[in-house]
Amino acid sequence: MAALLRRVAASAGVHMYEMEMLGELEYVCHVWIGQALDSLLGGVPEGMDRELAWESCIHPDDRPAYEAAFPALHLGQPTEMEYRLVGFDGVTRWVWERCAPRTAADGRLLVDGIVTDITDRHRVEEQLAEAHVRLAHLAYHDHLTGLPNRAQFQEHLDVALERARREGSSVAVLFIDLDGFKQVNDDHGHAAGDAVLRAVGERLSAARRGGDVVARLGGDEFLMLVSLAGTDREALEALFDRVREQLHRPVDVEGVQMEVAGSVGAAIFPDDAATGDELIRAADLAMYDLKQRGRGRAA
Repeated sequence: MAALLRRVAASAGVHMYEMEMLGELEYVCHVWIGQALDSLLGGVPEGMDRELAWESCIHPDDRPAYEAAFPALHLGQPTEMEYRLVGFDGVTRWVWERCAPRTAADGRLLVDGIVTDITDRHRVEEQLAEAHVRLAHLAYHDHLTGLPNRAQFQEHLDVALERARREGSSVAVLFIDLDGFKQVNDDHGHAAGDAVLRAVGERLSAARRGGDVVARLGGDEFLMLVSLAGTDREALEALFDRVREQLHRPVDVEGVQMEVAGSVGAAIFPDDAATGDELIRAADLAMYDLKQRGRGRAA
């Protein structure tokens, strides 16, 4: 029977054991079935007993949860847990362990247990979690500049408008469109155009105040959300000045100075529009009107 159990354990990649509880946190392992302990501990130093080797490999952050299982065993309650073993080879492995206590005929407290390496499962779970984070970022951010996209901008705008209605304050939306950007792509290629867009995104972010939101709408169009105390036109004019200054600085792309300019239109809630979509549309129309009258202007 023992030989059969060893073959089953080896083929399933699990380890089975019987241990005897000696004290609150003390035990001795009488039976170990499965691969050698080295497979989980990365080699056991010569002369070190199995119990000490196992205990010395418990990850410090997981030790409280690991030791919390012992009182349950003394109360005759089965328990299971996941924790990390930092092997003597420097490799960290995740294991799942299930323990079932029983009382022997002579009164000794014995525990039958099973341990399996779940490192690969944890690795897959971590990769899936990272993928979800990346997908969530892609859903709400522009892939080129890393700025919020239209969807995230709209969420920020909705929150800002709700607060403005409640507090009687104002919200401004700036619609920024680069002038002559097509010429950059035509003369220097799309890689240079992408570099310019990234630089503009960084500069608009530098121009904003804390709490303002800069987003890339698409192409060479950007949005900026500005919350104002009351109708603080002076703060808005100061922001316009910073934006104009940032937009008119040349962008260095591999030693070539790219001239950048932009037209900036603005719309203010509640004066110009009552909803987020209307506010963006009004700012877009203001920007378009400026382009018709002369580029590189703001209003």
